[in-house]
Amino acid sequence: MFLGEFEHTLDNKNRVILPSRFRAEFQPGGVLTRGLDGCIAAYTKITFASFSARIGSLDAFSEEARRLQRYFFSDANPCLPDSQGRVTLPVGLLRHATIDKYIVIAGIYDHLEIWDQKTWTTTVGDGDSSTIEEIAERLASRPDENTSHHE
Repeated sequence: MFLGEFEHTLDNKNRVILPSRFRAEFQPGGVLTRGLDGCIAAYTKITFASFSARIGSLDAFSEEARRLQRYFFSDANPCLPDSQGRVTLPVGLLRHATIDKYIVIAGIYDHLEIWDQKTWTTTVGDGDSSTIEEIAERLASRPDENTSHHE
């Protein structure tokens, strides 16, 4: 399980060091792809296989399904940390996440999100906690809808 928030800096070769507690899970390799809300999502091979199966099983005759599949798969890139735990972030994904130099890597249960530090602060850090409480309340009223994909 991925938990925590870590600040890092992108080097001049577009590499970032994975937090040490996550490196072992990415040692066999992983996948970087576009994330929602303007971040880069990093999955281990196992979690990407599960994620891919869910997205890939959508009806190919549905325009929305095809758009979602294009969004996640067209710019997906394999990643393998080097001996120092660094992964290279592809230019297309950096553009998607508007990452310049300062990064936040956040553990999000089954994957990592890689954010531009300012965007992360705006998206999460400055959020109104009452809004989060309202969201939690709404989601709590629909437990079957929100837990079925974790089984």
